[in-house]
Amino acid sequence: MTVSTSDQAAASLATMRLEGFGRYRAGVQRVARPERLADLEEIASGKSLGTLIPRGAGKSYGDAALNSTGYVLSLERMNRMLGFSETRNVLTVEAGVTVLDVMRFAVSRGLTLAVAPGSSAITMGGCAAFDIHSKNHWIKGGFGDWVDAMRILLADGQVIECSRTADPDLFFATLGGMGLTGVILDLDVRLEPLYGTRVRNESQSFTGLNEMFERFGEWLPTASHCVSWYDLLNHSDPRGVVISSTYVAGEEPASAAVMDEWDRVSNPPVDLLALTFNHLSNRLFNVAFAARHRGRPIRTSSLRPFLFPWDSIPDWNRLYGRKGFVEYQICVPEKSAAVAFQTLLSRVIRDRDRFPVYFAASKRMRAGVGILTFPLDGYSMLLDFPVRDGIWSMFDEFDRIVADHGGRVFLAKDGRLSAEAFSRMYPNIGRFREVRDRVDPNGRFCSDMARRIGLVN
Repeated sequence: MTVSTSDQAAASLATMRLEGFGRYRAGVQRVARPERLADLEEIASGKSLGTLIPRGAGKSYGDAALNSTGYVLSLERMNRMLGFSETRNVLTVEAGVTVLDVMRFAVSRGLTLAVAPGSSAITMGGCAAFDIHSKNHWIKGGFGDWVDAMRILLADGQVIECSRTADPDLFFATLGGMGLTGVILDLDVRLEPLYGTRVRNESQSFTGLNEMFERFGEWLPTASHCVSWYDLLNHSDPRGVVISSTYVAGEEPASAAVMDEWDRVSNPPVDLLALTFNHLSNRLFNVAFAARHRGRPIRTSSLRPFLFPWDSIPDWNRLYGRKGFVEYQICVPEKSAAVAFQTLLSRVIRDRDRFPVYFAASKRMRAGVGILTFPLDGYSMLLDFPVRDGIWSMFDEFDRIVADHGGRVFLAKDGRLSAEAFSRMYPNIGRFREVRDRVDPNGRFCSDMARRIGLVN
């Protein structure tokens, strides 16, 4: 008896429960886990299986890498480094290679990723699919600014290379396109010189948003990275610190070992820590954190804790318990940021007993390059809430405020934005759909998020 390709593909699927990093979007999914291009092509050819969506390390917070009506294509096993150009400092990697893998390779050669997320466990395909950003976005831009080319498996089985000169529409639709244009097989990423393996961090406190923006204005011209943290649990107005960072050159030779700092210790017992992770403990933490940064202290840190602070608690999302948490991250144009942030934070502080924010931060951004890329020329703000009854209607209100001020929600962190709000925040939807209709006219690539926000039918 002859076994069809579709039957073979169906037999290769596993059924398992997957969840977004925020844990509030989850479900039983059919999952394929190819190891080679030939395996991937065979699985993807099984059109009778329905729609598919690529998935990397599963670090997107909502339902962007879930597909309840089709299947999920896990790329974690496609994790080989394919080549390196020493003359151009361009590294070619499969989509499943992690940021940590790249940094170990790069640092030993005196190089680094110009743009890195807060967790080194994220895959390079995931970095491109959401055009991720870092604390240096106003200088370096997003991850997509450093991608030279990508090889993509399209819905019809073709493998096509796209770049800024070869099918640029597909290139810029794929950067930030959440896997909806095709499967990123591999990509060429430019590395930059590593200016030091230690970082000098200077902190200065602020009271109120006006002072926060003033601190950014003082430090952005000279900093290599800059971020603000604020306490929304203990005061009647936002208070916190702005941290300006610069590399310390020449203190120690470049070595891949600087990326292994936390690999030598066991992971903390997160589920036990979750028993004490509550409103009170976070209020006390905020008081201690603010005290540590009082008086404009200057401290140095090694490279991995600075670039990847969340690596010290890899499963920190579990601190929020089974209901999970929502990271509401927005970006608002510079001219509107002060008013929009104040409006949102006034509401947050007023309702903090019911809907507390356990972590809040802001960064300076510049306009992104992808068609659906998140950053605007302005400021971002993120707010981490434990999921509680009644919180979704508050976010709907927040969405209206953000959209009214020309801002948008970061889709990598989202699992609840409405189609109406999405259409107001992302004016380039039509351009994205034109590209998608060309390369995937039958809607082969789809996710729960894409259906929820009305990006695909």
